[in-house]
Amino acid sequence: MTRADLHRLIDELPESSVDEAAVVLSHLNDPMVAKHYTAPWDDEALSPDDLAALGAAERDAERGDVAPIDQVMREADAAD
Repeated sequence: MTRADLHRLIDELPESSVDEAAVVLSHLNDPMVAKHYTAPWDDEALSPDDLAALGAAERDAERGDVAPIDQVMREADAAD
């Protein structure tokens, strides 16, 4: 990607996304934050157990068998 490509992407952003884009771009000026943004998600291969858990989670989501985010957040806060 070139700077021209980046400028084009910014120009195409909906007005509602401009503030969020500014935050992300301003963070990239910090070398530590930039490392975080550019780091690979994970550098380890998924194990068979990981793959099975992901498959089960996808099936749960397809069935709608998921917890609302506010419930998950309450449970996470209670665990602290």
